[in-house]
Amino acid sequence: MTEAVKGRQKEISIKSKNIAIIGGGPAGSLTAYLLAKEGANVTIFEPRSTERGGIDEGKPCTGCAGIIQYGAIALLSSVGLQIPEEVIKAHLKGGTTIHLQDDVAISMPFTEKHAIAVYRGWKPDEATKSFDAFLLNEAIKAGAKHVQAKVKNVNLNRENGKVSVFSEEAQVVNGKKSAIAMSKHDIVIGSFGHDKLFDSIEYPKGAKKVEKPSTIKTAVREIYLGKEKVNSLVQDHIHIFGNPTDNVWFALVAPKEDYLTVTIMGRKDIKSGDFAEFYKSKQMMMLMKEDVSSAPIKCSCSPSITLKSPTYYTVYDEIEDSISIVFIGDAGPTRLKKNGMFAALDSAKHIAYSLIEFGNTKKALHNYEKYINAAYVRDNTYINAIFYSMDFFLKRKKLLKFTEYVVNGNFPIASKLVLNIIDHITSGKQPYWKIPYSVMLELFGGKI
Repeated sequence: MTEAVKGRQKEISIKSKNIAIIGGGPAGSLTAYLLAKEGANVTIFEPRSTERGGIDEGKPCTGCAGIIQYGAIALLSSVGLQIPEEVIKAHLKGGTTIHLQDDVAISMPFTEKHAIAVYRGWKPDEATKSFDAFLLNEAIKAGAKHVQAKVKNVNLNRENGKVSVFSEEAQVVNGKKSAIAMSKHDIVIGSFGHDKLFDSIEYPKGAKKVEKPSTIKTAVREIYLGKEKVNSLVQDHIHIFGNPTDNVWFALVAPKEDYLTVTIMGRKDIKSGDFAEFYKSKQMMMLMKEDVSSAPIKCSCSPSITLKSPTYYTVYDEIEDSISIVFIGDAGPTRLKKNGMFAALDSAKHIAYSLIEFGNTKKALHNYEKYINAAYVRDNTYINAIFYSMDFFLKRKKLLKFTEYVVNGNFPIASKLVLNIIDHITSGKQPYWKIPYSVMLELFGGKI
């Protein structure tokens, strides 16, 4: 907890509250960890087991690329969590190489400490520890209860002051079988990504329904090349591709020991044929030296990313004077057109601290909404203009060549400016609307 939170008198203690968190991904688990440490009665509904290892062919794998930038690492460290080495598959110390058209490649050292590569959820080998399982286990150790079941329905019509969560009949609670299918809670925190559960929430009469995020399908594959080949071709770099094919506007390749993580995002939903086109693209062939279409696929998945954040993502019960439900991570506002690891952890930290400081009150909700609206929702207004500008830039070969010339140090101030802009856009560490100000601040040493 921050010193600011420690030093303020809590209006209503969160210790007396029963809190349901639906979804045990990074956002849900971090929220549970922080609230459980404060003594709240926290239940995480997450159907995955923390002990499941390995993967059967054809099952989904990571859920995202599993690249954790230093900002997210630092956020976890600030709340007392250090990612163990057994979870880390690669330390990406070499920075980022951005591959553009006409042989243009821009190398960018990390402006902060290095990133890491991890596996999320399912993973290709038995020995690997999952990042999601690490965070969920930390929440359990802090005192949270893990109900290994999928939630089917949430009823926000309160009975005796409580909202109801209905889950699958067959459950496992902290490793032990249980038959409880309905539970009562003071607050529900939705951290279930873009799940269909949005359509199974019952609202009180007259209550405004939350908005669902606007999304598009991306795709992730873990392909096997062997450690020696991965090291020789990719080294310890993150490789980003701009407009490699007609549909794919963004692609990422990163090493994980014997495997390569390949992530592609399109102008339309990604189809299986988009991978074949990307593998044969000029930029990818220059990096890999060959077509890797035939490389064994150990796992694959098609996660969605947010194109537009919801502007209404909380429900407050005016009669009971209590928060009914609030959405975090990918279920709520997030960094647009990204997998949003930092945004997920950031929203988790802020909802937890708001509840710890102000209790189950409207003041807690307003405190959370004020931060989230500025950090994430406001980007809805700017995202299209920013990405249209990027698209215009990426299609101009002469402009790309000139940018490469500038970045190579021929114009030091302009080089720093361009690199800072690219770093902010690719890392997602700042709201898009704030990038111009932040870049200029950095350029002039904090004096503008």
